[in-house]
Amino acid sequence: TRSAHTRDHRSARAYHWFCASYFVDGGGDLSGSCPVILVTIAGAFLVVLYMDMHEAIITQNAQLAFDPEIEFADKLKHHDTFIVAGMGGSHLAADVLTCGDPMLDIIVHADYGLPPLKPEHGAQRLFIASSYSGNTEEALDGFDLALKRKMPVCAISMGGILLERAKEEKVPYIKLPDTGIQPRSALGFSIKALLKIMGQERVSAQLRALADTLSPVSFEHTGKEIAARIAGRI
Repeated sequence: TRSAHTRDHRSARAYHWFCASYFVDGGGDLSGSCPVILVTIAGAFLVVLYMDMHEAIITQNAQLAFDPEIEFADKLKHHDTFIVAGMGGSHLAADVLTCGDPMLDIIVHADYGLPPLKPEHGAQRLFIASSYSGNTEEALDGFDLALKRKMPVCAISMGGILLERAKEEKVPYIKLPDTGIQPRSALGFSIKALLKIMGQERVSAQLRALADTLSPVSFEHTGKEIAARIAGRI
């Protein structure tokens, strides 16, 4: 359709600018077709700073094959409103999803405690503590306070104290793969986990398809061309 074509064009443009910024900084080589979903996540990949940039780019699609499992899933009820508490890269997935679908009712909370909501408004929201390491003070503080207020609570983490607390309290949680990367580099893992918690199976299935069809390496030529045009201007 025309709208699908427009989304594909915008996705490609966003990803090309992403690749260009890499080459301007003196990065390595890139070389695939750009899927629709990248219209909302291409820009987010710009924050992948801590691991080898080339490897981070060319392996992002593999993360979308992640099939998260919810422990204590029988205690997770359906919710339409959410609070995602996390710092930095640990709330990046929520930021990206709300950009892609502004109708999602997600409050991103990057601080200690809980967001300033009236008790009757916050009590029905699913509180999702997100900490890649599992040891982020702010996320842990919010987790404990949400439990104290008897809010519905779940957790997303690679391990650490947060998963220990989730197991102790027997609240639903998803354990992220431990691949030695930084939180910002784990955007695919985090998005798949968050979608699973939120019950967004259709979107999750679309992302899973990208694990096989997305080839970030194929953007090398276009990325270098744009890099050459904007070099020295940014």
